[in-house]
Amino acid sequence: MPEPLAAGKLLTLLHMRGAMTRAQATESLGLARSAIGVAVDELVGLGLIRTAPAGPAAGRGRPSPLIEPDPRGPVAVAVELRPGYLRVATAGLGLTALRIATHPVPDLEPAAVARQVAELVDGIGPCAGVCVMVPGALREADGHVRSALHLGWNEEPFGARLGERITAPLRFGDDGTLAGLAEYHRGAGRGTTTMLLLCCEHRGIGGSLVNAGVVFGKNSFGVQAGHITVDSAGPRCPCGARGCLELYADGAAMLREAGADPGEAQEAAVARVLAEDAAVVRHAVEFLGAGLAALTNILAPERIVLSGLLGRLAAARPGLLRSVLDERSIVARSDRTDLTAGELAHPVLVGALDRAFAPLLANPGLTATPDR
Repeated sequence: MPEPLAAGKLLTLLHMRGAMTRAQATESLGLARSAIGVAVDELVGLGLIRTAPAGPAAGRGRPSPLIEPDPRGPVAVAVELRPGYLRVATAGLGLTALRIATHPVPDLEPAAVARQVAELVDGIGPCAGVCVMVPGALREADGHVRSALHLGWNEEPFGARLGERITAPLRFGDDGTLAGLAEYHRGAGRGTTTMLLLCCEHRGIGGSLVNAGVVFGKNSFGVQAGHITVDSAGPRCPCGARGCLELYADGAAMLREAGADPGEAQEAAVARVLAEDAAVVRHAVEFLGAGLAALTNILAPERIVLSGLLGRLAAARPGLLRSVLDERSIVARSDRTDLTAGELAHPVLVGALDRAFAPLLANPGLTATPDR
């Protein structure tokens, strides 16, 4: 069994950064060469990494061999649940061989969803872990859903239902948390200390604040960005408040403002509005700017990252969004807060895959199941 600290640190480094020489790994981790050597040997024996000859040495001495995740090692599974459909992603360590499939969800009753998820996950292996994203407020420790408005779930023991059917280690998260961690470590948040992320798939707006790699708050209650009040005299939100941001700036809101059916084919319909209806875009951007200003005045992030539909919405009127943010937020105006679109195509799935691999990365010797 590998020495947990060195082996876990090395495996995490390779998972996040990909192939590198053993000398580069030693320098990055600040560990003794002998500790890295032992960790490499043990991880190779577990089928988690492999070595390959490096090119000629740049200076004197022997070239340092390359080390990288072994593509024959275990995979992780990420499940992104949305009203009406779900996405399932699988990938190896280092997020290699990423595969994504979309499946309709004909029945949103929790037991039916749990059964469908388990059937899709069954047979994938060897499996290091599974992470399920539920769009709502949930207890991450056990997947108990406190409230998922767009699924119609309240106080739902969804994690317990899945645990009866799935034997692999189970993790849970909401969309804002998982997307935020993914963009912070792998995308538009790199190089910052404090990043505020807002994300939107179509219905609802999620958010998270990541500071030094740690998400603010717990159990998905950190940044409920979609429920920032931007119009106190506005319509009633399913959450109970009035004038919440997501009533004005998510995809369903844009379709309603355009006079279209908010439940129609989502991608095509919203893309059409973004391209053709300047008044609707302006309306959504102004309210998005108001919501961002309120959050920025309180949280003072170095960088704001807008993911998914919100990134496309901002790109349609970047000058307007910047001006509204600066006009309404003294923090953004004074600090010239960075405002950018997310870089990752599937940040929720990427964040979920990283979280699914977490047990293996923390202790490779206990959770690895090499299949040789």
